[in-house]
Amino acid sequence: MIRLSVDNDVLDNYLSHDRNSSSRTIQEVASSTLIDSLAAEWWSINLSQHVINDLLENLLPIIVLGCEKVINEADERHLIGTTTPDRSFNPINRLASFLMRNNPKYMHYSTLSPYHYSMKSLLNTKKVQVLKVYGEEETLLRTILKQRQTERNEHHDVTDKEEERRKKSLKILFSDWNVPERGWIQTKLINNMLEQFNEVSKEISLKSNLPVFQSHRMHLGNFTENFFNGLNNESGKNFDSIINVYRRCAQTYSNIVQEHELDLLLQRVFNQLDEKQSGFLLRQNVMKILQKFYKALNDQDKKNVNQPDQWPVLKQITTDEDIEDEDLSESEKEEEEKQPEVPEKHEHETHQQEKPSETNEEHKHDEAAKTGEHEKPDEATKTEEHGKTDEAANAGEHEKSGEASKTEEHEKPDEAAKTGEHEKAGEAPKTDEEAKLPERPKTNEQKTTLSTLPDGNKKKNQQEKKDQKKKKEEEQEEVDEEENKITIELKPPSAYEANYRFTKEHKSVYNLEHFDTDDITKSTPYDEKLMDKKQFSSLLISFSGLKKDEMIVSALIDFFRTTYKETDEEKTEKKTYLQQQLIDEQRRTQCDLLFEKINTSCTGLIKLEPLINILKQYKEGAAFEHIEQVFEAYQDHSQISREQFFDLIINIHQTLNEALNGEEKLDDLTKYIDSQQSPLNPTDRTRIQTRQQWLKRIRNIPFRSVGHLYKEVMDIIQKDSNTFGGQPSKYLSIYIALLESNKNQLRYVATTNDQTDLLLGKTLQRDQGISFQVLENGRWAYINQTKNHSRIHFFNPDAKNESGSFVLMPLKRIQRKYSNGLLGIDTIQEQKEKAFVKHEVKFYEGITSVLSDTLTFIDFHINMIKILQRFTYWIQLRHINVSSVDYYTYEPVLLQNPQARVLEHVLTYSKEKLTVFDTPITINSREQVFKYYLEHAATTCQSTITSFLDQTHMIHAMRGRDKFCFGLIDTNIGEQTDLPHEQKQDLI
Repeated sequence: MIRLSVDNDVLDNYLSHDRNSSSRTIQEVASSTLIDSLAAEWWSINLSQHVINDLLENLLPIIVLGCEKVINEADERHLIGTTTPDRSFNPINRLASFLMRNNPKYMHYSTLSPYHYSMKSLLNTKKVQVLKVYGEEETLLRTILKQRQTERNEHHDVTDKEEERRKKSLKILFSDWNVPERGWIQTKLINNMLEQFNEVSKEISLKSNLPVFQSHRMHLGNFTENFFNGLNNESGKNFDSIINVYRRCAQTYSNIVQEHELDLLLQRVFNQLDEKQSGFLLRQNVMKILQKFYKALNDQDKKNVNQPDQWPVLKQITTDEDIEDEDLSESEKEEEEKQPEVPEKHEHETHQQEKPSETNEEHKHDEAAKTGEHEKPDEATKTEEHGKTDEAANAGEHEKSGEASKTEEHEKPDEAAKTGEHEKAGEAPKTDEEAKLPERPKTNEQKTTLSTLPDGNKKKNQQEKKDQKKKKEEEQEEVDEEENKITIELKPPSAYEANYRFTKEHKSVYNLEHFDTDDITKSTPYDEKLMDKKQFSSLLISFSGLKKDEMIVSALIDFFRTTYKETDEEKTEKKTYLQQQLIDEQRRTQCDLLFEKINTSCTGLIKLEPLINILKQYKEGAAFEHIEQVFEAYQDHSQISREQFFDLIINIHQTLNEALNGEEKLDDLTKYIDSQQSPLNPTDRTRIQTRQQWLKRIRNIPFRSVGHLYKEVMDIIQKDSNTFGGQPSKYLSIYIALLESNKNQLRYVATTNDQTDLLLGKTLQRDQGISFQVLENGRWAYINQTKNHSRIHFFNPDAKNESGSFVLMPLKRIQRKYSNGLLGIDTIQEQKEKAFVKHEVKFYEGITSVLSDTLTFIDFHINMIKILQRFTYWIQLRHINVSSVDYYTYEPVLLQNPQARVLEHVLTYSKEKLTVFDTPITINSREQVFKYYLEHAATTCQSTITSFLDQTHMIHAMRGRDKFCFGLIDTNIGEQTDLPHEQKQDLI
């Protein structure tokens, strides 16, 4: 509110005048009073000059008139000078009423007032000051506007400069991909980069909203525009961080291309060294040359390469004595303790020419493989259930909801059920019966045959002679090295032949079509004597180290070209070895085909007695005296597996070949056995062939798809019943139960639809029914009348009054005496007794064999995850400088073809957090070029140290007993180029 202050003395003097004074006198007094008062008061008010001007010009004249009107009325009512209020007179209301009646917007009576002239005079007096105020405000406003304009211009300049800087950065990024300005980049490569960024961004808290590009290629303009628009909302700091990751991707791709070019160069070197174009070089000779080259380097250059006798060039060696019992899982230890002692005889002891040691990776594989080997397992020995009803009950059968008793009569179980498969080199210890088996046939690599093995003393003498000879050779090599010490003078790459020199000069790479990865199609097994083209290249790349100095690599290539030689004896030995490998492969195929023909029951086992009777007449009985010597090793076996059959045929062939002075041919032996087989009628032939195809279909299901595997098994069993089970067809209830880790419960993991509510997910205790007897005995049981069997546990109590047939098959692990699950089939719901015929039960036995083989892979995978969990915990405990650990499996697509494999990301460990992927991520370098290092290491089974996105990765390739790579462990040690020696040795 504006408060007007006037001179009270003057006003009092005015009020004391005679009421009859002239109006002129009143006007003069009022005018002088207002002018003096306003002059003193108004211009001291803290208001804007605009407000004061408006008040003086528009509001105050009418206010003064209103106040005069109110005062006059008060004077007439004799209210001035009294304290007695008049309820009929309210000065505020009178003033408001006057203002409403005399709104200056419509009424101009105020201009006739003498006070108006006084106000106008005051305004004129202060006009100059008011105009001055207006000028100051305008100047201030102009200054503010100019400042804002300057800020806008500066902002536009900064924005333009930032846009120019970003576009320049994107152009540099485009050129970082080693593309000419008028060139283009394949969009798939850009999408690879974006995918890789998404993986890295999880660790650096960056996020890019760029979409997946759909065009085939990008030129410079499109590239710059797409990335500029996609990153437009990012701050300058985030933009630089994102571009930095993109540039690291570009540099990594450039390094990959360089390494791929080096790979192609080394393969050309291999072709030159392989004079006979055999496809192989002698591994021992290659390693000797690497050793010589390494010793010839000076100490400074040695730091740029890896030692040829250390990891990653060679795998760490762990002797058999170092493999402790802790390699077994806890559950396996318990089972092994329950088994009777077996002779401490390992397969590798019978292979005199093989190394008695394994790599560190193989040792890790053994830990997991105690319950499941990674390679295709041999078919486990199965036994046919015989005997009477009570015998079957005592042997143990499996129950199922609603089952009764009464078993089919069968003979006493064969002792063959106790036997394990003939193991491969480096596998678990043999059982008693396996120890009695003959050794595997010795190839040219092993140099010895079964019939010519020396006795213990002779072996000892021969070993001593070998040791002495080896010692002399080593001493002679040391003398030669001292006498012919080699010195290597490093030269620039230009000093070497153009086609055989390595340079880091970048070549323009337009798209992925120039980056050929077609050679990464098949995995190659490790061979202790030979190495192929890809293995040779990978070995030398691993030796070349992280930096891959172009002078050292060029000198290495030249050194190999001038030094590598094979003597005539070595060439002959290599040729013979390769021929023997080819012969062994042909023999294996030949024996497998014969085994399939004999295996009419599809169980994976054949009876030995009919085979003996056939061979008694071989060569009109003249050869049986020699053959009988071989059969003595199998006298405790009534059935043999595929692997044992192969060993038997090869040993018979070698024995006869020696007796007949090399005139015996394997073809003659196999053809004779084949010709003595009973002919099959068309119905049996169709049934056998169909079932064998079904078993192959089960075997080729990826083991991770366990749900699909179980469904396929149950569908095939039902289909077999409908096709070959006789008429009318029977409805089967099928279920699969696996043993829990505590070994005291069976959990039903798969059932047919009719049993889902009753059984799926339920557990069976050890003291319930007869299932655990079947597990422990490892023999199947067939109960043809379930109502007469009192020991069966019924999940459905009403089923006790019903009767049907019931078959129970143990899922027996390879090379183990115990089973880890059961397959059950019954006709309780249909109440059909004696429903199964003999060939059906035999086929179910074959199905459990194949299913057990596949479940072996699951056991292996579970054990590997446990090992890696302990491994990551150990990393935390030791405070090793490891940023992350990733585990990749390299599994065969089909078990029958171990060379065709797929690489999958299974587990990752980062920031002390372990993540196991429910669905493994498939890795394919043709689609994900940044995964080239991984697939190349897996294909060649060669460990390496490489740089990826400016971080060092130690990639461990783990080799299985089948000599194929089965997995990778990628250890990221961050920006450091290497770990301290002690930590590195512990990690390896």
